[in-house]
Amino acid sequence: MISLGFITTVKSDSVLYFLCIALGISILADGLFKMQIAIDAKRFGIGAWWLIVALAVVAGAVGLLLVFRPAESLRVMTVLLGSALLADGILNMCVAISTVKIIHHQMPDDIGRPDVIDAAK
Repeated sequence: MISLGFITTVKSDSVLYFLCIALGISILADGLFKMQIAIDAKRFGIGAWWLIVALAVVAGAVGLLLVFRPAESLRVMTVLLGSALLADGILNMCVAISTVKIIHHQMPDDIGRPDVIDAAK
């Protein structure tokens, strides 16, 4: 997303109208899903939940602009589309960095193993 956003910001094409609507819907949906992730992150006690909310709001707002104002100036829309892709890419990276943690000492679940069930009896 970040590289696509950078390329779109720098180079504009005639397919921008369709691209704005399609990516606007995608970015808006992603922003809404990230809002749910932020709510879950707050419930789990993750400290950076507010960062996810802030970036999701920015991505969602830009996604709405892309959907409802695609026929505006080509140059403005190119910058807006590139900014939206950059914001969404950064949002995805922040979500992955702040919520996806691998615990080194975590043991696998033993549910359903016969030796564990027998030992519990």
